[in-house]
Amino acid sequence: MLSGYVKKAKLINISKERASLELTDEEFSKFDFNNDIVIDVNDDIYENFNDRIANFDSRMVVIKELNEKLQKEISNSSNSDKNIGIKVNISGVSNTENYYRFLKELKAYANSNGCFLIVVNQSNLDSKILKKISNIVI
Repeated sequence: MLSGYVKKAKLINISKERASLELTDEEFSKFDFNNDIVIDVNDDIYENFNDRIANFDSRMVVIKELNEKLQKEISNSSNSDKNIGIKVNISGVSNTENYYRFLKELKAYANSNGCFLIVVNQSNLDSKILKKISNIVI
């Protein structure tokens, strides 16, 4: 593990800075499930999902796979006028903390590519947390 130092003057309070930008969820309401592109992540596609997100290294393997799918859709010129979203619908989440970490990490990749993170809420998940760490909760 690497460690380093940053001048305190260079640090920002992300909550305060984000609030000053007056961001809203309005931009995320533009996603059209009927016409835009949705990459599904579900129990059928990812078996043993809890094991696959158990630690940072294994989560990154899944995230990189999904990022490759995003890149493929982005590079398809016929998709230039469509939004792209990753819809995560995993029903058997046993460790919610690992799942929330996975979603946060995945959102960083998706949003950096101009794509949406869509999460299907399950009964054992906290909808308030999901709203904070995803673009769309359904």
